[in-house]
Amino acid sequence: MPSLPCKKKSKQKAKKANESNQKAETKKEEENREQIVDSKSPPSKSIQSSKSPSQAHPKIITKSEEGFKEILITCNYGSETKDKRKRKMFCKLPKFFLYDKADQESSQVIRMIFSIANIPYEMKEVDEITIQDLPLRSVPVLEIDGAKIGNATTICRHLGWRFDLSGQTALEDSMVDMIAETIHEAKQKLQPWLDHIEYKSIDYSKPECSDRYALEYLDGYLGPIIENILLKSGSSWLIGHKMTWADLMVASLFNSIIYHRPNFFHSYPNIYLHNKKVAELESLEGMLYCVRDRMVDVSLFRHVKPLSTTITQKTIPESQLTACT
Repeated sequence: MPSLPCKKKSKQKAKKANESNQKAETKKEEENREQIVDSKSPPSKSIQSSKSPSQAHPKIITKSEEGFKEILITCNYGSETKDKRKRKMFCKLPKFFLYDKADQESSQVIRMIFSIANIPYEMKEVDEITIQDLPLRSVPVLEIDGAKIGNATTICRHLGWRFDLSGQTALEDSMVDMIAETIHEAKQKLQPWLDHIEYKSIDYSKPECSDRYALEYLDGYLGPIIENILLKSGSSWLIGHKMTWADLMVASLFNSIIYHRPNFFHSYPNIYLHNKKVAELESLEGMLYCVRDRMVDVSLFRHVKPLSTTITQKTIPESQLTACT
């Protein structure tokens, strides 16, 4: 009988040891368990909004299976420290369907964003009948899990936010929008001439189809604006020190112009270098023309300061013009 209290104590010790072992195993399992997150809250945004990490740079890895993407995220803890911690997460992606006409012209920048982010999507061809069922009765349209979004810049803005191709601050985002809207308007204005140099248009009688019309607009307005933005950016990108979807829009517009009319850009070397850098990205292989090298000293380009921020209309010499016949 006297030995019962000892047995009771040993049982209690064994029970506590088992509980502590179970807690340790549970904690270890939680640490090793990979967290599943909804893609509606991109990892880059959620990490930047937390208190401890000062910077976060998401990198999407090529592994993909059953609708999940493996994402590697590196966080810097403290601005002056080199403490970097990496986390692997699985992000469940929605199903993307991109609607466009057979030539896929209006969705080029959207397809470039998908290629940069290495995200799968499915193209759906639209004709004059099926286009009536789309939200704005125009293309492109992006369908995300059944919801359809129209307007090219709206789609690019959404995908830029989702795949970390937008600005890093509210101000940078506004500047990205400013450039994107300017390029969108310019493309609409230059579309007849762009169709002509790409041999898509046969009506050469329109004045907006001539090189004179296009060069007056490029040399008197759009070219100086984009050139000055690149000169003042402090990097090889338009906004900040990373590529945004505005860089893709600018590259998409100027790429065919540089390819077919390279003499237009003798006064805008930074636009040329920017386009060359984007066109040489591996993820965009086959989507843009290869920009030909020019016999110039490119090391001098970024040391040239703009003479004035005022945009003036220039008179185009006849030697730079090519008649549309």
